[in-house]
Amino acid sequence: MSPIPLFWAIGFGILLLILTPRLHRVLIEAFSRQIGIAESNRDSSDAMTALNEARAQLAAAETASRDLMREHRHLRDKIAECKRDIAAPRRERIDLVFELGTPRLEDGCCLFAANSLPIQPQSSAGNNRLPDGAVWRQPRLVRVWGKNASLCQSIAEQRFGSKRDFVLVHIEERQRTELGL
Repeated sequence: MSPIPLFWAIGFGILLLILTPRLHRVLIEAFSRQIGIAESNRDSSDAMTALNEARAQLAAAETASRDLMREHRHLRDKIAECKRDIAAPRRERIDLVFELGTPRLEDGCCLFAANSLPIQPQSSAGNNRLPDGAVWRQPRLVRVWGKNASLCQSIAEQRFGSKRDFVLVHIEERQRTELGL
């Protein structure tokens, strides 16, 4: 047996090893061109891009929907609160201040707290004007304008005196806030 066919076989094998990857690539490219793989790859990449854009739009729409739902709940609660406020208005405080005398810059004023005495039938029998219980539950402020304190005291006693079932207490301006008048 001669070694020449063996050399030919080894040489041919080496040549195939070198050329096979290139030949393989050429055959695949020719086959893919023939059946249109490049166009389908482009189409599939375009479809993936469109799918990702659609997912992003869906996420944005869901976020906007959640924000709208949250705003809808907030507005519904606000409307319910307004309806409750309309149905049951808040009680407002009205401060009654009884002014006696004519306010003048040259005259001063004195402040009194008028407290209603408990009404007793025998003491108020001759008196036609009884204090209103709803108004006089707490002391009321009486501001009397006059030239001096004794004149202010007598004016206040005429209107809110013990004959009319009231007790007058002279107060200062700082005591007014402490008493809530």
